Amino acid sequence: MLGGPTRNKARALGTLSGASDADLIKSMESMRAAGYKAFRFPVASGTPATVRRLEALRKAGGESVDFVVDASGSYSPGQAATLAAALERLHPLWIDEPCSLSNLRAAAKIADESVAPLGFGRHASRPVEFQEMLREQIIDVLRPDAGRMSISAIRRSAAIAETYYVGVAPIHSGGRIGTAAALHLAAAIPNFVLLDIPLGNATVKDGFAELPIGPGLGIAINEGAL
Repeated sequence: MLGGPTRNKARALGTLSGASDADLIKSMESMRAAGYKAFRFPVASGTPATVRRLEALRKAGGESVDFVVDASGSYSPGQAATLAAALERLHPLWIDEPCSLSNLRAAAKIADESVAPLGFGRHASRPVEFQEMLREQIIDVLRPDAGRMSISAIRRSAAIAETYYVGVAPIHSGGRIGTAAALHLAAAIPNFVLLDIPLGNATVKDGFAELPIGPGLGIAINEGAL
């Protein structure tokens, strides 16, 4: 229905939890033990603290892991520009929602002045909302929310992004059934990058989750448990 798989596994992105750097490192160690090799973590209070946080996580994780810095749209465009410039040398996979997209030209200025990749899109609900972002060339990684948009809508969004050479990393925070659906979506997107997979929702090995291969979503539902 989605055109067939382009891969048989999807790289997993784990979300670290904790209020302090020490808590985040502990969370990362737990997720590494579960097979994850890419992690999303929240910004700290200000750019210098966020830089120190990424440095601490990278030191604890080593060279085999990657990081996404999640600002959740909390910075102003000016603050986001400062953050992006400061993080360039640490090579995060991307900075997630560094600022609000209420001013696309201001966001485009951040992209023009920094080589740090930027991820946007978690608040969009229709594919057409991505078109202006892509035209302004502010997105390096498209971040559609699998809980907000349908599978077919994200698939169409990915096709639009592909014409701009932009990768797609769907956000997913649901349960096991939603994870199975998101894995099928990831397998059908040629320009797929990463998929948020909550801990315990899929078996992750060496940084990747296998595509379910059974009928339908590839999983069996225990109706008695429901």
